[in-house]
Amino acid sequence: MYYGPTCNSACNANCLGGICSRAGYCLLGCNVGFYGDQCQLTCQSSFKCNDGTCGRVSGICDDCQVSPPSVNCPSAVCPAGFAGDACTTPCPSRLCLFNRSDRYSPNHCTACPQGSYGSFCNMTCLNCKSGCNQNTGVCDDGCKDGWYGQTCNQQCRSECASCDQNSGECVTCIAGRLGLNCQQSCSAFCQMTVEQGVNMLYCDKTTGACRQGVCQVGYWRADCNQACHTNCLTDNNGNRVCEILDGRCTFGCKDTFYGTVCNETCSIRCKNRMCKNYANNCDLGCADGYYGDSCSGTCSSHCGGDKKCFANNGTCTQGCELSYYTPRCDTPCANTCLDGTCDATGGCPDCKRSPVGLNCRVQRMQNI
Repeated sequence: MYYGPTCNSACNANCLGGICSRAGYCLLGCNVGFYGDQCQLTCQSSFKCNDGTCGRVSGICDDCQVSPPSVNCPSAVCPAGFAGDACTTPCPSRLCLFNRSDRYSPNHCTACPQGSYGSFCNMTCLNCKSGCNQNTGVCDDGCKDGWYGQTCNQQCRSECASCDQNSGECVTCIAGRLGLNCQQSCSAFCQMTVEQGVNMLYCDKTTGACRQGVCQVGYWRADCNQACHTNCLTDNNGNRVCEILDGRCTFGCKDTFYGTVCNETCSIRCKNRMCKNYANNCDLGCADGYYGDSCSGTCSSHCGGDKKCFANNGTCTQGCELSYYTPRCDTPCANTCLDGTCDATGGCPDCKRSPVGLNCRVQRMQNI
């Protein structure tokens, strides 16, 4: 094969297949042992290239007869501390892993030790969970608790135990805090948790409910912010105790109080104002002047003597005033009774003029 303006120059005999371009460049590559545009250069035998082959442009061995590679047989990776085509260029001082540089870019480390990044591996990964990208420093596996950002260089709010890796919003709060950015305090009355000998207080980040579901003695509700009512009876240690869900007094109410949380006052109709804890039923019966199961009835003001009545039925204990009758003395005598008086059944002892009959209600017959 020939090349040149008049095709009078023979292609180099080392061109593969004897074929070259019009400029003399070997189009199909070189025969074994040669390299260069026109395959005019010989692979160095001292390099001990495997099969005698080397790169067409650089002359660098495709593979070596010996391992590891050395200056006598350059390959894709140079020995530690060297770079360049023949691996004879010392690496600049840096912190490369195993002191290796990129062969053709000696100013770039091949790899960095764990925890460092950059061309010279002289930059430190920050607060990554497990190292960082050796080129960019980005924390590929996220940040340690308390940090956020691509390189984990921004600190979460001091109230956050952990925060969103992108926005920095709190995901979990430190002990004693709650709210979107953990800016609120948990109730001081949540039951403490002992961690490594230290009392810690936790509550739900959203609701504020105490994590243990238990309040300190004397408080109730999910967030333990409500004190047991002052009318609750105390335990043997003098502490007011109530149920965490509804505030019901565990040992009942003080005298004269009732209700779920002992916040209602017993009726004045109860004797000594004593009633059952949850129903307002009078424990000791009714106060003077009242009657009925709940002492809701009032003795008649027309009861005689001491104005009292029996608590069970309201019957006046000492009869009725003049002019009234029935057991409860709540019915007036007929106005036709003489002097307005009558007996316990309403009968008149005597009648006014004219009317006659038991209740003096029948008109006296006139003589015709």
